[in-house]
Amino acid sequence: MTNKLFILFVLLSSVTFGQREQVKESNQNYKDLAYIDAQNMYLSIVKNGYENKEVFEKLGDTYYYNNDYTNANAWYSRVFEYDPESIDRNYYFKYIQTLKAVREYDKADEILELYADVKGQDQYLDNYLNQPNYLEMIKKQSGRYEIKNLEMNSEIQDFGTSYLPNSNTIVYASSQDTASLVKRRHKWNERVFLNLYKATADSTTLELRDEVKLNKALNTKFHESNAVFTADGNTMFFTRNNFVKRSYKTSSDEINKLKILKATRVSSSSPWENITELPFNSDEFSTAHPALSKDGKRLFFASDRPGSMTDGNNKLTSDIWYVNIDENDDYSEPINVKSVNTIGNDLFPFISDNGIFYYSSTGHQGLGGLDVYVVLTDDKGMPTKEVINIGKPVNSSYDDFAFIIKDSLKTGYFSSNRKSGKGL
Repeated sequence: MTNKLFILFVLLSSVTFGQREQVKESNQNYKDLAYIDAQNMYLSIVKNGYENKEVFEKLGDTYYYNNDYTNANAWYSRVFEYDPESIDRNYYFKYIQTLKAVREYDKADEILELYADVKGQDQYLDNYLNQPNYLEMIKKQSGRYEIKNLEMNSEIQDFGTSYLPNSNTIVYASSQDTASLVKRRHKWNERVFLNLYKATADSTTLELRDEVKLNKALNTKFHESNAVFTADGNTMFFTRNNFVKRSYKTSSDEINKLKILKATRVSSSSPWENITELPFNSDEFSTAHPALSKDGKRLFFASDRPGSMTDGNNKLTSDIWYVNIDENDDYSEPINVKSVNTIGNDLFPFISDNGIFYYSSTGHQGLGGLDVYVVLTDDKGMPTKEVINIGKPVNSSYDDFAFIIKDSLKTGYFSSNRKSGKGL
């Protein structure tokens, strides 16, 4: 009996050691942002009986950061089986977001109350407690829009539409690449990299037809997305991974950030050229999602640069910023749009022809994930402090973003990763 017990002990020790090594390898994949690889390894570890809070946290994250809130919720619920005081502030935030994604709003409120009891009053809690009747307010705003899924959508990524002025052309980002037999994939989510495409919008149905990939000067082997154009249609600002002049760069913590680039063309029939990055980009933080004011003198964007708001762990989140553009096309220092920013992520600004400001955020009491918000602007064209959730059906329990609209026609586009959709 003693020998058997000893052998069992050795075997258990061996299994535990092996699992710890697997956890170590999984954590390295997680640190490298290779979330799909990390996810598969964590799932194998849990299946083999190894469980701890860190594994559940990171396993939930591999789904959360790939917008799979249902599966993220399942693993975050396991995190909350542990001592509430031991749980990081940000996991309360993430769990609340995923609970809303699965429409468990009462449970989300319970976790918020638990947060108040355990963590005490702070900026995060203040932000949420200021909106106690948020579902009622969202309901009042709902029903103002009718939506439909575009026929051109598919299982690949299609999002981030923009209007090309003086035309019926829509520019958007897509991971389609029919010209390539070998599709390069991002280790974050194993998805094909995005390029910029243009398509013709039907004047009646708004369906997009005859999509064409923009020229090679714009599209690289990494991500390009979220373009905006000057009034004449001959200057474009767009988002790209930090890959400029064939040079791939990372931050000090080895993450490839996002940058805004500028391109110009001579006329509507000319190719895009003169690709340059804007001077307020950095290798150390992301700068993305450009949007122009109606007069073209102010460029809004999203960035987690120093000066942005911070989350519960004092980590910088994405804020809305802007720069002024003078008559020589020089840019001012970036200025934080404090009236709309939150401790969540604030992204995808857009200014309509009537000067109405739209953006998406995770920092308000919403329906789950990113919700679209609208803000009126003052006589200087700056967003005021009254931020309003535009309600259903545009907003859902998943991510809803990149909202654009033509005020005169009362039509527009937005993007969503809701399960009933396929893209735009």
